[in-house]
Amino acid sequence: QMENPADRRTVAEWGEAMALGERTLMRLVVAETGMTFSRWRQQLHIIIALQRLSAGDSVQAVSEVLGYDSVSAFITMFKKALGKSPARYFSDRAKRGEQTPAAHLS
Repeated sequence: QMENPADRRTVAEWGEAMALGERTLMRLVVAETGMTFSRWRQQLHIIIALQRLSAGDSVQAVSEVLGYDSVSAFITMFKKALGKSPARYFSDRAKRGEQTPAAHLS
């Protein structure tokens, strides 16, 4: 998943690929991450998006890398997770003179 964030396989498909039952894999993911699989995937996408947008990638390029069907679908996910669009998120941080969280992860 981390090597190919656009991979949209479900928990059941991942379980099958790993020879694990869906429920077993779901329990393992929660035990290891404290999150459901879908929440973990969303967090991964946010981290990658912040890193790439901070590096100057366009919203369209980031949405494609992450496997979203459209830029608007990516922006909707970003807004749900961070409360504002990518453009607003970065402009607000720039106004306050803050580094993006992704800068600390690089």
